[in-house]
Amino acid sequence: MEHKCVKEAEVAALKENVVTLFKVTKENRDSIKQIEERQDMLYELTKSVAVIAEQITTIKDDVKDVKDDMNAVKKEINSIQTKEGEAWGKFKWLLVASAVTLISAFLFKIIVNGG
Repeated sequence: MEHKCVKEAEVAALKENVVTLFKVTKENRDSIKQIEERQDMLYELTKSVAVIAEQITTIKDDVKDVKDDMNAVKKEINSIQTKEGEAWGKFKWLLVASAVTLISAFLFKIIVNGG
């Protein structure tokens, strides 16, 4: 009978070890599943970061194009202002020359006609 008790104790211990092994195995499977889910999330995050990096590059290029366009507009505005300034300067001299001519003609008429 003592021999039977020892075997029953060993069988009970083995059962307990098997149960523990199954629990640990289940925990390991759950851990592996969580790791795989996190790996999938990390992969998606990496793809998102790559897309964002590409969009940033596109935005940088667009900003550069806008800056170039703004510089071209500034140059054109300066050119127009310069041309308008030159035209206004010529117009002022034309007004001055006309005024001097009118005054000279008026004074000449007074001098010629005797006042």
